[in-house]
Amino acid sequence: MENSIIDYIVIFAYLILISSIGVIFKSFNKNSSDYFRGGAQTTWWLLGSSIWISAVSAAVFTGSAGAVFESGLPPLASNWAIIGAGFILALFLAGWFRQLRLITSIEVMRERFGVFTEQIFAYLQLLSSPFYAAFHFFGLAIFVSAVFGFNMQLTIIGLACVIAFYSVSSGKWGVMAADFLQSLILIPVSILVAVLAVMRIGGIGEFVQQSSDAGLLDIVKSAGTFSDNRYTLGWIVAVFIMGFFSQLQLNWSARFFAAKDGREAKKAAWLMVFLFIGGTVLFTVPPMVARLLFSGEVAEVGALLNKPAEASYVVACQQLLPRGLIGLIIVAMFSATTSTMDTGINAVAAVIVRNIIPPIRRLLKKGELSDRGGLFAGRIAALGLIIYITAIALYFSYQEGKGIFEMLLGFASQVGFPIMLPTFLALFFKKAPRCSALISVAGGLILPRILIPVLSQIDGFMMNFQMKVLIVGVSGTVGFFLSYFFRHTDNEAVRQQITAFYTRMHTPVDFAKEVGAGNDRQQMLVVGRLALLVAVLMLGLIFIPNPLWARGCILALSASVGSVGGLLLWGAKKNKNAS
Repeated sequence: MENSIIDYIVIFAYLILISSIGVIFKSFNKNSSDYFRGGAQTTWWLLGSSIWISAVSAAVFTGSAGAVFESGLPPLASNWAIIGAGFILALFLAGWFRQLRLITSIEVMRERFGVFTEQIFAYLQLLSSPFYAAFHFFGLAIFVSAVFGFNMQLTIIGLACVIAFYSVSSGKWGVMAADFLQSLILIPVSILVAVLAVMRIGGIGEFVQQSSDAGLLDIVKSAGTFSDNRYTLGWIVAVFIMGFFSQLQLNWSARFFAAKDGREAKKAAWLMVFLFIGGTVLFTVPPMVARLLFSGEVAEVGALLNKPAEASYVVACQQLLPRGLIGLIIVAMFSATTSTMDTGINAVAAVIVRNIIPPIRRLLKKGELSDRGGLFAGRIAALGLIIYITAIALYFSYQEGKGIFEMLLGFASQVGFPIMLPTFLALFFKKAPRCSALISVAGGLILPRILIPVLSQIDGFMMNFQMKVLIVGVSGTVGFFLSYFFRHTDNEAVRQQITAFYTRMHTPVDFAKEVGAGNDRQQMLVVGRLALLVAVLMLGLIFIPNPLWARGCILALSASVGSVGGLLLWGAKKNKNAS
């Protein structure tokens, strides 16, 4: 595609801004609690936007967009699963998770299932989580290389350097601040693309009519329409179950540990839900319009990709946005992906420092890490993870013919699903013995590796995605309940510890006594000023030669970001003693 020098300037300015966040928020970190969970002082608006955008990445605009381009609504099953689970989080679970009063998700495993399970899950997370980050990172590289024609591998390496610069130095504070600013960019730009797409096709009525005629509004596809019976009712149910359970598991409870208390955690969850509802609509419209109006262009641009349909959102942007805004949409895509990566990197680095290093140091007869030592170890761990993730993304870039959406679902079903299943069941079966998590994971990871090849050899038996999910789910669940035969291995002290775990989960946090003074005003001041700076930079695009309507779009984008920044500064002024 042809791109103006303005697009490159916009991207360069954004990279400088996002890198500066690492310097600005470095002073917020006094110890490992600050670095890994923001000292449990985070306000709901900062945490909620961070949780939302960390679940969005360029894979949404490449892999997921490609799936929507091909089939329409069925791939959104995972979105609706997250939204449904989000209501449960917002009503009570988010508050319960915060009230665990821990720093890492693996500490949750130790408190509920014991030290041995903690160590197994720590290494499982160390091995598996970087793959999720790499999937999203690869999606971003697809988008950037498609727009600018850059070499895929060099794109991956260059983007990794930027992410390393700001996420390693600033920790959780910098991650959340960057996520909030990136949400301010992504939301209005996504609204603009969706509105322009509907206008180009002739309005909402025409969009609905043409989409219906093309079969894009069919919620379920007939068997045989797609390979492996994708997008059938069974496929949708399997994807929904995986997405729903994954949001409610104990192993993901760390998302809410940064909140000030349970009430703030629930408010953050509500914000996440509403952003997911809006995002699901906004991110779906452009690839559908690309299918209806720009199929030829998608095939041409996508010819350089492993899966051409994954260029659908790129093409929609190129066809619809005024001059100077292609750079901004790249910024939005980069924002979404870095939020996914830096959140994951911070979480896994916390596991390394808090759960993996201490037993090794005890084995070597060394003392505990100091606050300064923990910070240094966290930064080194984060840097190592970025290198690891980059290597995985480079490997993906050489896998021809595989779409990012299918790759991500396949990994989630065979690796992520069995790991998270027992931590979901443990929320409802409080008397399960300590060994239940390990037996369940062993069943979910090992038994399907035996059953799937055997069943695949049976004539007439279709071993598709949904069948694999069923086998994994049944194997893990059976393993969980078989563990009840070993309840006698838990002595009275263990049972009391398990009871204390659930009691603590339901005990409200007294922020003043347990954490101390808040820094709400400081959060508002710093983030508000950064938002106003972003608004001013966006306003500069109004001087690019464009039609009047295009300049109006740019003005609206700038005003939306500036109004949020102004609101935060007003809140800081009004609440000088906020805590």
